Amino acid sequence: MQQYYTLDETVHWRTDQQGLPALSRFINSPYDVEARYARKRSTSWVGYKVHLTETCEDDQPHLIALKANRLLPNRHLVDAGYMDAPELVTSQQAYNVELVGPARADYKWQARAALPPF
Repeated sequence: MQQYYTLDETVHWRTDQQGLPALSRFINSPYDVEARYARKRSTSWVGYKVHLTETCEDDQPHLIALKANRLLPNRHLVDAGYMDAPELVTSQQAYNVELVGPARADYKWQARAALPPF
């Protein structure tokens, strides 16, 4: 996949014209084929992205697999990356969990454009 591609059932050498394979299939480490290239803001790395959930309850584990261990909270504090309409609806309907967090800033060009006064 890294060096070759298939076209019409024929294997061809991959050149710059074909580009790289899809990132989900691109192997970044010969030692770990599950490791992926990732970037967040100005930081980039080869490895993994993991979403963790913490609880402050004394009688609960601090890192938990919520649904798998039947430990879903009633209220889940999240960052702005999880505060969007689909997540808000899904968390309530599918899991009966209230998401609480800051609203994401409006990043579209219309929000940044200067509006004339009324």
